[in-house]
Amino acid sequence: MIDPRPVPTRIRSSLALAASLVLLLAAPVRAEEAQDADWPCAQRLVPELSAATVWAGPPLDDALATWQDDEEVVRLVGEASARSVPLDQARQKIAAFADGLTADRDARLTRLFAGLLQTINSERSSIIAGIGRYTRKQRALAARIEQTGSELDKPADQSDQKTRSQLQQRQEWDIRIYQDREHSTKYLCQQPVDLEQRLFQLARVIQEKLQ
Repeated sequence: MIDPRPVPTRIRSSLALAASLVLLLAAPVRAEEAQDADWPCAQRLVPELSAATVWAGPPLDDALATWQDDEEVVRLVGEASARSVPLDQARQKIAAFADGLTADRDARLTRLFAGLLQTINSERSSIIAGIGRYTRKQRALAARIEQTGSELDKPADQSDQKTRSQLQQRQEWDIRIYQDREHSTKYLCQQPVDLEQRLFQLARVIQEKLQ
């Protein structure tokens, strides 16, 4: 016989939490906050890093258009911007590159920063877009949890016990997935911050090597 007992208290507590999130995310958003609607992170959303916040060197207009023509710069940009490369190692690579320059030193270093700026901004944009998709999936899952909870709250008759048991099992599974994903939010939100800090640190090394 299928157990007709109501949803356990543990599940109802989680359901209440998820339902609260649905109400929060569904709340009206002011126009100036619209871009942040899918942003779950504590830090303010900065869609793109500005050169002015980290760079005090030569103008970047030409460098942004030409850095990919310099094969050595392109290679170094790929190595230094990669999160798999330790930051200290990336700094050392940039310092070694700068120390080996003779002609066009400042121009090539400026192209190096321009390449890092564009590459890191591109990766950050991809991560931010992924965080937005993650948030929308969480919102949709929370809405389904709330809907399932409403169905389970309805009076049940004996003919519906199989369906009710299936709903309870789906509810438990959805809540488990929701909570597991929530635990990943802090890690996801840290990624754009790490890239911003990486760009700042690498820009400092480059500027110190300018003549």
